[in-house]
Amino acid sequence: MKEPSVTAANKQTLTASNRQAYDLLRQKAWISEDLLEEALHEWQQTTTPSLTAYLCDSNKINASQRDEIDRLCAPPPGPSGSSSTDWHPTDLRAGPPGHSMGKASEFVTQNDPSLANSEAGARRRALVAVSANNRYQTTRFHKAGGLSQIFECWDSELARRVAIKEIHHGQADDPDAREQFKEEACRTASLEHPSIIPIYDFFARADGRPHYVMRFVTGNTFREEIDHWHRTEANVSPLKRTLAFRKLLGHLVDVCDALHYAHSKSILHLDLKPENVMIGDFGETFVLDWGLSRRFEKPAAHSSHATNTGTNATAVLSNNSVQGTRQYMSPEQAQGRNDRFGPPTDVYGLGAILYYLLAGQPPRGGAKNMTPEELAEEARQGRVTPLHTFRRRIDRNLQAICMKALAYSAADRYATADDFRRDLERWLAREPVAARPLNSWHPERLLRLVLRYRYIALGVALTLPMLVIGLAFWGYQATIKKERDKNEKRIEDIFTEATSEEPSITMVLELLLKHYREEGVAKSQDPAAAALKFEKMAKLCEKMGTLDETKSHWQEAIQRYEQSFAENPAQLTALLNAKYEYARILVESGDLAEAEVHLKQLEDQLTREKQQDMRHIHAQVRQKLASVHKAKNNFNDAAKCLENSRRLLYGLQKEHGITAEQSRTYTMLLADIEGLYGDVKRAQGKFAEAETAYVNAKRFRKQVWDPSRNDGEAAIRYAWAGDNFLQLERLRGSNRQKLEKALQAWTEDAYAIRKDLFEANRHSRNYRREQAWASLLRGETLLQLLAAQEPHTRKNNAVATSPAGVPANGAADATSEQPAQEQAVPPAEAEPRPSEAILALRRETRRELTLCYQLAQQLLDEDPSNVYHRQHLSFSAIDLAYLDFTEPVLVPGTDSFTTRLSELQVREIRDRLDEAGSYVQDLQTEDSDEVYYKSALRLAILAELEARSGETRQSERDLRKAEAELRKAMKNAKTTELHRESELNLLRDIPLMGPVLEKLEHEIDLQ
Repeated sequence: MKEPSVTAANKQTLTASNRQAYDLLRQKAWISEDLLEEALHEWQQTTTPSLTAYLCDSNKINASQRDEIDRLCAPPPGPSGSSSTDWHPTDLRAGPPGHSMGKASEFVTQNDPSLANSEAGARRRALVAVSANNRYQTTRFHKAGGLSQIFECWDSELARRVAIKEIHHGQADDPDAREQFKEEACRTASLEHPSIIPIYDFFARADGRPHYVMRFVTGNTFREEIDHWHRTEANVSPLKRTLAFRKLLGHLVDVCDALHYAHSKSILHLDLKPENVMIGDFGETFVLDWGLSRRFEKPAAHSSHATNTGTNATAVLSNNSVQGTRQYMSPEQAQGRNDRFGPPTDVYGLGAILYYLLAGQPPRGGAKNMTPEELAEEARQGRVTPLHTFRRRIDRNLQAICMKALAYSAADRYATADDFRRDLERWLAREPVAARPLNSWHPERLLRLVLRYRYIALGVALTLPMLVIGLAFWGYQATIKKERDKNEKRIEDIFTEATSEEPSITMVLELLLKHYREEGVAKSQDPAAAALKFEKMAKLCEKMGTLDETKSHWQEAIQRYEQSFAENPAQLTALLNAKYEYARILVESGDLAEAEVHLKQLEDQLTREKQQDMRHIHAQVRQKLASVHKAKNNFNDAAKCLENSRRLLYGLQKEHGITAEQSRTYTMLLADIEGLYGDVKRAQGKFAEAETAYVNAKRFRKQVWDPSRNDGEAAIRYAWAGDNFLQLERLRGSNRQKLEKALQAWTEDAYAIRKDLFEANRHSRNYRREQAWASLLRGETLLQLLAAQEPHTRKNNAVATSPAGVPANGAADATSEQPAQEQAVPPAEAEPRPSEAILALRRETRRELTLCYQLAQQLLDEDPSNVYHRQHLSFSAIDLAYLDFTEPVLVPGTDSFTTRLSELQVREIRDRLDEAGSYVQDLQTEDSDEVYYKSALRLAILAELEARSGETRQSERDLRKAEAELRKAMKNAKTTELHRESELNLLRDIPLMGPVLEKLEHEIDLQ
């Protein structure tokens, strides 16, 4: 337990009752530990005798909280009903073990001679020994809880240290409290397990106050051990760090064993957290503090949950009756639904401890300071701070175990603590875990099998090269060549699998790269063979998302192919293909200027060579040149390149003698070219030509894709063709009915294809990326429909930042006693009830955008440099912030709605917008009007929130930035004859943007 800081000068100020109050305040968590420590230092410089009185006067706790702490810290009543002198065992310094009752009494008198003959002195002497026969002698205070306090004592009969737990003085005369204390002792005593501290004795003093004696444990709390591991993580070797982590996980397995045993006795702990787990000096694990434990009935065959049978069980408890630690408690516990308590409730606590081990912070309240009310609401909603907020690299299997245990619904968690333990042990044994099942031939499962039997694998790996050398020595050249070819075939198979749709094999990719670097390239004397190795390394690096390395390997491959081409002209096709792939990577990485130079050089070389078998490469080069021109808004040049490519490929398809594979390749290229041609015509505002191109692209995609075959890539490409039609309708500014019809058709076709692939292959990075894009497209289309139906005047969208009883305009309301967020908005500020259709549309929009946001976060963790993941995350974050900003909320006591925001909502909106800010700035290099519109919407919402919170200068700066972004977007839209009315509809919902929009529209009309 953290001790309060006390200097020598004011040490006498921290009396026993104040120290006990400090401990109770830490346990109640009404204020943060840092704020409590700071307040303690401030109080020690004052003359206020009571710590709680000082905290109440400085508005850090309220009067009811002060009274509750004072009641718990009240000393036992003295004679004639008066309170005894302020006394606490920590004021005493008892002698060494074996110090007798008489000597202890003498010590009290010597410590304060004025008490020699007083009643208070007699009371103190009586309290030194807590049992009638003077067997147990108090040596020091240990800690305090909500109902009781613990002292370290000396057992004079057995000559050992023990801990004695007694009920608080302030609750000693409460029969219910005494009964609860006795039940706690009975429940704990019934648990006989190595990880549960045993109870030795139970007795009552002469005044009837109950006590019980238990083993005294020394060591560190689990939290202290975890914090030490996180602090020293960067300063130790990876091996020591891993061993220390696995040791900590082993202690958590011990906790699971103890909880599973307690559950078998129908007892729940209900206050699991790292502070309530002790690691003994010799590596023992103990589960402490069973003060909130309850009995429960195991469910009958027809029941869906356990039933609590504690003495104070009710169906729903009030907020004041909820006990436990909000950062770690389950949703049903935070809601007071003790009728739903069962083993999954404690499983949630185990998951919370695992979360703290992984992140170094509790599941909620660790990322930012929260008020107790906000923390309680987070607990009731079951919200958990994403693990990547604290640590980017966390094992996905452990993360899956943790999040399964922390599921909102008890039915979605592990059914028992033993199930949770078994999954942890599977992870420790490098076996697949139940929280993240893998099929039998999944590469990650195979890799875990290799790691599990690593010594055998190492022996095999060392033996094979020696065998090859031995065979070479004895002259079996043919056998050596056969083995080498077989090994190469294995590597080829692994390479093919690693570059397929399976994304979760980073370690296998790294091993392959290492193989090619050390074995392939180093031993390849032939430039063509070396070039082929570099080509494979480039593809592996592209799969891993390291584009800089990808470009470097393609450059090496080109250099080797050029060396080989000088000796063997037949290598020309491989050389030109490598140059094309290098230029393609330049386009993908956004290096458009360099890509254009290389593509034009390659086109000139292809034109000079006039090789018949390279015409499809020529078509691909022109297609990539068109992509560069389109990105630079040179739409006419892009269209010319695509028309040339299209003519070339149509001619190739009509030639006689082409193979089925060649025909398939040409058809796929034609589909890509027709789709890009449609995009160019759409950007030029030539919607009829764009639609014709999209029809052709879809026809070609359908020729390639056979739904009866398990061809995910072809299915995704077919879905792309469907996307084009929906985007076309969005840009056309079609009426609502037509856009709804297009959305319905797209949802049943392209969206459904992606959804099915994603649901069946959630581990696939490619399918997650496609689902993120599909959810973003559907969410933004729904948002477009929503903006077209809802009113664009939200003058009542005031931010509720004033204290309780003060309206947003600052005028005090002396008669109101409701919290600010619950007061009725004046009629002038209220809106009529939105229709159920609009509310349903809002819910569906939020669902799609949230899925996109979550998937984009996962993908960015795996591939931080990917521009598409950044776009998906930033766009969905801004759209969700807009939804939050305009969300209608029912006014309590009325049938009206308002969009007034609470302080918590404002913070959440600003957090989303700040997160999206850096990514949007990176995307602006593409000179895309869509990016500019999103950036303008983000800045406009920020400016509105800042203006309403009094940050006038910052609001003006952001508003000017929003105007600049919008000017770029509207200029692009005018140039390409596009009218992005849907984006303007969203901006019209921001009151500050009204004059800006009028000004810019007037400027565009003048131009």
